[in-house]
Amino acid sequence: MISVTFFLFSNLLVYLQCQRVASTLINITVDDELGDPDSHSHITYNPPEAWKIGLPCSQCLDGFPPPSPSPAYSQTWHYSQYSNKSQGSYPPNASFTFFGSAVYVNCTIPSYFASTPPQMSFLINGSEVGQYTPDQDIDSNDWRYNVVVYNDILLPMAEHSLTIQINEQGGVPILLDSITCSTTEPKSKGSGEHGIPVTTVVGAVLGCLAFLLICAVLLLVYRQRRGQKPLLPHRTISSGPPSTRKWKLAFFRGPSSTATVEPFETHAQRGTTPRLNVVQSDALDSRTQSILAWQRNTLQATRSLDLAPPDMSEELSSYYEDATATESRRIRTPPPPPKRYIIRNV
Repeated sequence: MISVTFFLFSNLLVYLQCQRVASTLINITVDDELGDPDSHSHITYNPPEAWKIGLPCSQCLDGFPPPSPSPAYSQTWHYSQYSNKSQGSYPPNASFTFFGSAVYVNCTIPSYFASTPPQMSFLINGSEVGQYTPDQDIDSNDWRYNVVVYNDILLPMAEHSLTIQINEQGGVPILLDSITCSTTEPKSKGSGEHGIPVTTVVGAVLGCLAFLLICAVLLLVYRQRRGQKPLLPHRTISSGPPSTRKWKLAFFRGPSSTATVEPFETHAQRGTTPRLNVVQSDALDSRTQSILAWQRNTLQATRSLDLAPPDMSEELSSYYEDATATESRRIRTPPPPPKRYIIRNV
């Protein structure tokens, strides 16, 4: 039973693992200008006038050497600088909605900045989840490409909204290059393959386990009832002659309490006159012993009494006189009643 349960659980785990492998996570890179190549969704920039499209040019950023377009994804980028005079009190931000379980924000950051360093905040589904402030390298006057300024790999597999916000006013520009999302591989529309839902498999396995559990309980109850002793044991009759056979019957008074019943035997079976059962006097009380002693004494007294033989003369004479006597003389007096003894227990 345990082996069968273990086999079903192992098959369930293998199936779930296969389902997980079948829906392998893939990384989709969303370009700052071209957007998602699969869903064709794009990054939204707010306000639109605060963002500029970076192109291969020599004077795209004032005061900084032009970045090289080759390391950038699709050779494009968007950049913005937070200025309170031109943009008001609302900092520029870029937002993107995706379906997946992980997200990475890739930017191009200057290695050296003489003024205020850039500062960014990141929001997932409207809640702030992190900030970024780069470290400068005073020995370099170049740009750092493909810098992951934010990542989150613990998101649930669902739809999320990412917002990138620039906070520091008058800071150096930030070049947003791309956003990478981890999501499941989309199935082709013409494949026609439909996998078995996981809920169906789990329900089937749980149903089998419940059935096996019920069978195990029934088997256990059957074995317990089969192993119990009967409440009323069978009456055993010992083989032998009628004078020696006995019936033994067990009572509920205890496992060792038994009673022996001897069948009644006639005089013909015994061949002798039945004898009186003599009870041991040690097991009787004083009152019972006195009664038994009185009975024995009375019996002995009546046996030793000499009784006169009955008088038969009157009966014989009346017999011979009946032939000649008249009808009136046939009436004779009744004989005296026999003597009787009454024994009373006091």
